[in-house]
Amino acid sequence: MYRRFLMIWTGFVISCPKRVLGAVAVITAAALYIAITHFSINSDTGKLIRQDTHWKQVYDRLSDVFPQYINNTFVVVSGQSLSAVSNVSKALEAQIAGNTKTFQLVYGPANDPFMDTHALMFLDPDDLDSLVSDLAEAQPFLTSIVRDPNLRGLFTLLSDALNGDEDLPVSLARIVNLLTDAIDSTLAGRSLPVAWRDEMVKRESDDTLYSIIFVQGRQNFGESLPSKTIIREIRSTIDSLEHPQKPLVNIRLTGQIPLDHGEIESAMQSAQMAGSIAAVLLVLILVFGVGSLRVIIATYLTMVIGLIWTSAYAILAVGQYNTISIVFLVMFIGLGIDFAIHLSLRYQEAISHHDKKDALIYTSTRVGPAISLCGITSALGFLAFVPTEYLGLAELGIISGGGMIIAVALSLTVVPAFFALVKDPAPVSRAPYLLLLSNLLYGYRRIIVAVTLMVAALVTYIARDAYFDYSTLSLKNPNSEAMTTFRELQREDVITDYAISYIAPDMSGAEEVKRRLLQLNSVSEVKIPLDYVPSEQDEKIYILEDADFMLASTFFSEVNKAPYSNLDRDKFIQDLLRASEAFSLENVEPELKQAVQRLNLSLTRLATSDSQVKQAFERSVIMPALEELEWLERAIAAQQIRLDDLPVKLRDRLISEQGEVMLTVTPSENIVPVKAMRRFATDVQSIIKDATGRPVVDLGIGEIVITAFRQAIAIAIGCIMIVLVLTLRSFIDAILVFIPLAMTTMITFAATVIIDMPLNMANVVVVPLIFGLGVDNGIHVVERFHESTDIRDLAESSTPRAVFLSTLTTLGTFGALSFSTHQGIYSIGVLLTCALSSLMLLTLISLPALLSLFSPARSARK
Repeated sequence: MYRRFLMIWTGFVISCPKRVLGAVAVITAAALYIAITHFSINSDTGKLIRQDTHWKQVYDRLSDVFPQYINNTFVVVSGQSLSAVSNVSKALEAQIAGNTKTFQLVYGPANDPFMDTHALMFLDPDDLDSLVSDLAEAQPFLTSIVRDPNLRGLFTLLSDALNGDEDLPVSLARIVNLLTDAIDSTLAGRSLPVAWRDEMVKRESDDTLYSIIFVQGRQNFGESLPSKTIIREIRSTIDSLEHPQKPLVNIRLTGQIPLDHGEIESAMQSAQMAGSIAAVLLVLILVFGVGSLRVIIATYLTMVIGLIWTSAYAILAVGQYNTISIVFLVMFIGLGIDFAIHLSLRYQEAISHHDKKDALIYTSTRVGPAISLCGITSALGFLAFVPTEYLGLAELGIISGGGMIIAVALSLTVVPAFFALVKDPAPVSRAPYLLLLSNLLYGYRRIIVAVTLMVAALVTYIARDAYFDYSTLSLKNPNSEAMTTFRELQREDVITDYAISYIAPDMSGAEEVKRRLLQLNSVSEVKIPLDYVPSEQDEKIYILEDADFMLASTFFSEVNKAPYSNLDRDKFIQDLLRASEAFSLENVEPELKQAVQRLNLSLTRLATSDSQVKQAFERSVIMPALEELEWLERAIAAQQIRLDDLPVKLRDRLISEQGEVMLTVTPSENIVPVKAMRRFATDVQSIIKDATGRPVVDLGIGEIVITAFRQAIAIAIGCIMIVLVLTLRSFIDAILVFIPLAMTTMITFAATVIIDMPLNMANVVVVPLIFGLGVDNGIHVVERFHESTDIRDLAESSTPRAVFLSTLTTLGTFGALSFSTHQGIYSIGVLLTCALSSLMLLTLISLPALLSLFSPARSARK
C-alpha cells in the first residue's frame, strides 16, 4: 500500500517538477524568514531539568532567602603584593559599584572599612604577636616618617645606618629594595607607590594573595547571551581603571555568571564552527565518494532545504533552542543528507536499466519504504527523551524527531523533481572495494561472526568501568579564564564549590545542627554566623594594647617644622648616595650587599634627574607610608567584636531578615569522585533533609539525567523493535539488526573508559542515537539482502556504497563537533564518531555475515 502511494507521489512530482520545486522554494523562503527573525536560545540552564523536585525546591528557597549567593560574578584580584591587591581591589570595587544601572549588588568582603580596621583581630594570636615584634624592630623607621613626612627623616635614618652610626636592622635589605624599586619605577615613568604594608605584615611564603569582589547584575533572558552586558561592563571597568599598582596584579572573572556565559557563548560559537566544518567536509566526501555533480547537487540541495525547514519547525514546535538542542542544527547536516544519498545512488544504479521516469519510480518504490522506516526509527530514537524529566534533551528530541520526518519527505520530493529536470547522471561503476567486500563476506562468514563475538566479549568487559560524571562543570571549557580561575581558587582553598548549605530557623537551631554534623566522619567543618566573629579576642586585645603602648611615642611624635625645599631634597639624596658608596660590603649578608649595590646605581640616576622626578619619587614613598601608619593606628586601637558589629553586607549573607541562619558544611575528603560525593551528601541529608549546594544539586541533576538515559534507551529499543518486527516481518531479522547496535553501544562505553571521557549531561544522548540512527543502515542492508539470492549481490550493489557514504557524511558532521570548545558538544562529537565508525564496520561486515548464516528463510544461502 505504501509502495503504491510512493509510486503515485513520485509520478506526480516528475510530471510537474518545476511547480513542485517552486512550491518547495516558496515554503523554504517562509521557513527561512521564521528561522532568522524568531531565532533565540533559552540560556537559562536551570530550565533544562524538571523544576518540581525536592532538591530543586530547596535550592530555590535558598535563592529566595539569601539571593546574595545566586548569579554572582567573582572579580578576582590576585598578586604577590598585599598592598597592591588590597588597593586595586578597593578602587575597582568602588568603580564597579558606581554603575548602578547594570549592577545591583557589589561586595568585596576584604575591602569593607570594618574588616580593614579590624584586620589584626582576625589573625591568630601567634601571628599577631610576631607582627608586633616586627613593628618594634621597625619603630625607628616609623617614627622617622611621622616626624619628617618627607625624604629628610627616612634618608637620614638610612644614611646613619649605612654609615655605622646605627645598628643595622634585620629588615634593612628589604627596605632598601623597596626604595630601589620605587626609584626605578619612577625613572621609568610609572611611579609605583611603595607597598609598605607588605613590609609591615610579613608572610611566611610567597603564595599568591586573593581579593574577591562579588558582583550581581541584571540579566536579560530575552537575549541569547543574557549576561553579556554584565560581563562587558565589568571588563570595561577593569580596562578603564587607572591605578598605579594595577600592573602588579591580575584581574580575572569567574563564578556562576561568567561560567554560564562562557558555556552558552561556547555552545553558539561551537555550533557555528562545527556547521561550517561539516558543510565543507560534506562537499569533499560527496565529491570523492559520488563523483557525479548532479548527484552532489541533488543531495546537497535537499540537505540545505531540510535544514531551513527544520530550523523553522524548531521555532514553531518548541519556541526556542537550548544549549543542548542547538547542536541538532549541525547534526542535521550529516543526518538530513543520508536519505537523499540512498535515493540518488539507487537512481544512478537504476538508470542503467530503465528510462528516466521508470528509474525514478523504481527508485522511490524500492528505497522509499526503507528510508521512510529509517526516518521513523531515527525519530523514535530522538523522541525517546520526550517523556523523560530531562527537558533539555526532551526539546532536542522534539526538534530532531520532526527534522528526521522532514528529511524523508523532502528526499522523496526534491530528489525525483530535481532529476526529472536534469540530464541523467553517469551510470555507477563498480568500485574495486565492493568486490573485495564480496569475497570477504562470502568466504569468511563464520570467521567474521566468531571474531564479532570475541570483540563483543572484550568490549563488554571493559565497559563495566564506564561511569557518569555528575558535575555540571564538566560541560564548561576547561581552558577558559572562568574555569582555570575557578579551579585555582578551589585548589588554593580560597573558595570551595563542594560545600553544602542549610538554612536553620534560628541561631540555637544552627548550633545544634552544627554539633550533630561535626560527629560525621565525612564532615570537616561547619560554619555558622558566630564562627565569623574572631576567637581568642581577650588575648588579641592584650597584645594590641602592648603594641599601642609601644607605638604611642611614634604616633604622637612632634612633626619637624624645619624648612624643606628642593635643595634639601637633593642634599638628602646625595647624603644617602655617599653613604651607599662608602658602605663596607665586607662581613655583611649577601642579600644586604646586593640591595645596597642596587640602591647605589639607582640613586646615581635619581640624583641627576629633574626635580619633578624626585618629587614623584618622594610622593611614591612618603604618601603610602603615611596612609599605612594611619591604618596601623586604627588597627591597633581595635576593640572587642560581637556578631552585631560585623558589616551589614556580611551579616545579610549569614542571617536573613526573618532571623534564619546560614550554615556551610565542608567535606573531609575530595568529593569529586561520585561515590565520595554521594556519601557526603547522604550523610549530611541524614541530619538535615533540606540541605543544598553543588553536591546535592549535581547529584539531583545526575539522577534525573541517568533516569532519563535509562528511560530513553528502553523506549527507543522497545519502539524500534516493534517497528522492525512489523515492517521486516521477521523477529530473527529484527534481532540481527540489533546485534551491531548493541555491540556499538558496548564499544562506546568501552571508549569512555579507554579515553577517559565519562558520560555527562550532554553526551548521554549518544546511546539512544546509536539505536535511532544505527538502525537505518541495518534496515537498508536487510532489505537489499532479501532482494537477492546471493550475499555477493548485496556486497556488490549500491547499498554498501550508500551505507558507506551516508555514514561518512554523518561522521563528518559529528567529527566537526569534536572541534568544539564546549565540552558537552565536544564529547558528543568524539563518542558519536567512535560509535558510527564501529557501526559502519559492523553493518557492512558483521551484519551481512549474520544474515547469511541465520536468516535463510527469505534468501538462498550459497
